[in-house]
Amino acid sequence: MTDQPLNKTSTTHFLALQPHHGASGIGVLVLPGAGWGAAALRQPVALLTEAGHDVVLCDPRGTVANPGPFRYDDLLYDCAIWVDDWGARRIVVLAHSMGVRTAACLTARDAQLEQIWVVPVLDGWWMP
Repeated sequence: MTDQPLNKTSTTHFLALQPHHGASGIGVLVLPGAGWGAAALRQPVALLTEAGHDVVLCDPRGTVANPGPFRYDDLLYDCAIWVDDWGARRIVVLAHSMGVRTAACLTARDAQLEQIWVVPVLDGWWMP
C-alpha cells in the first residue's frame, strides 16, 4: 500500500503511513507541538512502519504544514473522529506540547488508546 494523505475533516490534515511488513494491529497517532506539523516526522517514524505499525501523522491548523487559527477543541474533535474510524486493534499516542492535552482527552474517552508517550512541555498542558 502507499502512504495516503487523508483529510477527514476541514481543519486537521492527517497523513496515514502504512506498515511495510505484516501489520501488527497497533496504530500510532503522532500529535505535534505548536508551530510544526507531525508530517515533518515522516522520516523518523519510518522505524515504526518498518516494525509493522500503522502511523498517522497529524497536522492541525496553526502549524507550518496547515496554516490557519489553532483551536484545541477542533484538534480534539478531529482526532476523536479519526480514532473512532481507524480500526486499529490498539492505539498509542505520541504527543508533544499542544498535542498533550488532546492525547489526554482522547485517552479519557476511549479505552482503545492504551498508551500515551509525552514530551512534557508545561505550556502545552491545559485542561478546561
